[in-house]
Amino acid sequence: MSIDIAQFEKNYVYERTATIPEVTADLQTIARSDAHHEKLKREWGYAIAGCVAVGFVSFFILAGTNQFQKNNTFAVIWLGLCFAGFVTSIVYYRKHSGADLANRRYELLEEVLRLLQRDSAANETVAVRLDLQRPDHSSKKTGDGKVGPWKVKYFTDPWLDLSGRFLDGTSFRLQGLEKFQARRKTYTSSSGKSKSKSKTKSALQVTLSLKPSAKQYENPEAIASKFEGTTQLPSWSDRKSVGLHKDRLQLTAQTSEEWHGKPLPANPDHNNYASGPHLVAMMFLSMYQALNESKTKR
Repeated sequence: MSIDIAQFEKNYVYERTATIPEVTADLQTIARSDAHHEKLKREWGYAIAGCVAVGFVSFFILAGTNQFQKNNTFAVIWLGLCFAGFVTSIVYYRKHSGADLANRRYELLEEVLRLLQRDSAANETVAVRLDLQRPDHSSKKTGDGKVGPWKVKYFTDPWLDLSGRFLDGTSFRLQGLEKFQARRKTYTSSSGKSKSKSKTKSALQVTLSLKPSAKQYENPEAIASKFEGTTQLPSWSDRKSVGLHKDRLQLTAQTSEEWHGKPLPANPDHNNYASGPHLVAMMFLSMYQALNESKTKR
């Protein structure tokens, strides 16, 4: 069964176990719904600006012609309609803003699935959990603190969990985590007025773990000894940890760069383009290089 958008928009969390083509079709449905809300958000934003402009111009024109002093009913009704239009536009703008999702998250997942499909059986299923709620949602708050003059709210957002199995029997699990900070400070300006300033900080953390097929490869402990030397990541990201976790090879990368959900562009100067799918692809390639060096000799 394909995704029910009305149900999805109750909490913006997508969970399903299905084949890669089925999950991809759902993501494309989410993308179309998101584009629709983005369009309506822009239109209602224009409506807000239009109501404000018409209201101010009308007020000054009517005030200049002394219509208010004459208790002109038309003037009162007209300005009342402008105000009603302004309030209605704000309500709908906020509604569609709440449904405006982080494109890069579902774009990354769709591109990663496209890459994984090459080495997966046609009927193989993947388990997906994709959280498209805002990273500063109240349910994701982990604490409060202070950094210098800034009051900080901390959020941890485990927004992606994808697992499946390749043709060679190796199982994988890919997890995406965003660490988000909302900072705010109050200060006194040179003129003596009290002002406030806010900013946000975020960092992406991606963890990939593989459980090698016992028939195809050596035991995980033997592979782990070769694993660290094969790790290659994009220049805009850092390796946080690498090694063996229980019976799985695990690699964690992180970055504070503003990353994108699209693959690398055709432009050869791609070092400054932080592509999330490229990071994930490099993680898979690094881990499989270690696996290929540890194939069981028959």
